[in-house]
Amino acid sequence: MLGAGGAVGRVVTARLATAGHPVRAGARKPAELPPAPPGGSPVDRVPVDIDDPATLHRFCDGCAVVVNCAGPAVRIGARVAAAATATGADYVDAAGDAALAEAVGEVCGDRRAVLSAGLSPGLSELLPRYLAGCLPAPPHRLTGWHASRDRFAPPPRSTISPRPPGTSAWPVARGATARWSPPRPLRSPPPGSRSSPIR
Repeated sequence: MLGAGGAVGRVVTARLATAGHPVRAGARKPAELPPAPPGGSPVDRVPVDIDDPATLHRFCDGCAVVVNCAGPAVRIGARVAAAATATGADYVDAAGDAALAEAVGEVCGDRRAVLSAGLSPGLSELLPRYLAGCLPAPPHRLTGWHASRDRFAPPPRSTISPRPPGTSAWPVARGATARWSPPRPLRSPPPGSRSSPIR
């Protein structure tokens, strides 16, 4: 479990241990990780630096599956997937987009890899495919809405840059900006309208 110190990584680590799976939890500061849940499997806390290929390889060695919740995925790319594959482990990533899928596909060979294991884009990619497969004919268009009130773990301090005026209060990775927009109410098409979610 890489990124075990982040918001998502802490939950995944606890759930795996509670389900009876032994967990190797990797973080920059493993002493700050919470203890294993009562009655769960042991959690081995291990220091790991994703930017150091040797420690990353040592961390992955001996794992059946490497779950990556570290980020940002755009900076890490397929680095963790490559280390997992080199040590004979399958790979799961909470993030994922087309670029990451292509990069991971190039390094994983015959190992299994699951990307986008989070809500967005994970469920938002799987559910439409499933629904489209249930239709008698392939749809020619799909319209969907997504709203979220997620709390994200801040990026590592080394990637945080000062935020430009008018951008969000969240930390922003170097070279990127984030703008916050107030939430807008979501409206469903009125009954009987020509618009429908799946066409």
